[in-house]
Amino acid sequence: MFQGKALITNQISILLLLLLIVGAGLYSQNNALIAANNMGLGKDVVADILPPPLYLIEAQLVVYDLLQADSAARQPLLDKLASLKKDYDTRNEYWELSELDPAVKAILLGEQRKHADLFWAEVQNQFIPAIRSNNVDGISQSALRIRRHYEAHREGVNTTVTASVQYAENSLNALSASAKHGYWMQGLTAGMGLLLTLGLSIPLIKRFYRNLNHVQEITAAIAAGNLTCNIPAASNDETGKVLAQLAIMRSKLHSTIQQLSGASIQLAAAAEETSSVTNQTSASLLQQQSETEQVATAMNEMNATVREVARNANDAATAAHKADDAAQT
Repeated sequence: MFQGKALITNQISILLLLLLIVGAGLYSQNNALIAANNMGLGKDVVADILPPPLYLIEAQLVVYDLLQADSAARQPLLDKLASLKKDYDTRNEYWELSELDPAVKAILLGEQRKHADLFWAEVQNQFIPAIRSNNVDGISQSALRIRRHYEAHREGVNTTVTASVQYAENSLNALSASAKHGYWMQGLTAGMGLLLTLGLSIPLIKRFYRNLNHVQEITAAIAAGNLTCNIPAASNDETGKVLAQLAIMRSKLHSTIQQLSGASIQLAAAAEETSSVTNQTSASLLQQQSETEQVATAMNEMNATVREVARNANDAATAAHKADDAAQT
């Protein structure tokens, strides 16, 4: 049971380690994603200001075209200005809501935009009405003011471009650093996981094989007839249960052998008693045989005596008969 719990703990630790590795990887990937997104935003800034809509060079060119265009050609140019202004407003709204670096955003929406807004205010409020009314002096004066706003705006654009390029470069460096940091984090986490796994597994493996060796030694001793071998105290793991069962088996074998030994002693005593009775019976039979032989000898002697007496009697009778015959003659 203990070993099973330890194995479960080991597996949970490995799972937590894997989750840690995944978390570290996701953290690194998220940092890389943020850096890549920031780098993309930096490039988008440059894309927005070189060329339009935020960079007013095209709008300035349309203003020049309107100065030289006749009345029939002015409306398409005015429509073009309206379209450029709409795109300008749309992109400014986008960058106001973006997560661009605050320093870069301040430059993008700062001096550059201030002069751009003045440019469009002059175009919409002064230049276009003068164009529509054919006010030559108004057109000329407004065009000069537009030119000054554009040039100031262009200086801001140069500053924005420099800041955006630097921001994109810094973001790229951050991306590279984040990737390297992620590699180190994953390598370190994997190394810690390996050490943790080994630290949790090696003691369990050692204890398992130590108990397994005890089991092999005890079974070999019991198989050789040694029922007095030492069995270590059983632990709560699986091999400990095997050792406990071996202790029970050894005890039962010892009890069984003792019972068999006692039965053998009783059987030997019974056999010895039976042998004694047999010996007594044999002695009695031998005694009876001896007595029978003595009786037979006495009877043989008696028969010999009777035959001798009979022979003597016969000899006496023969002698008497001869004496009688002799007397008669």
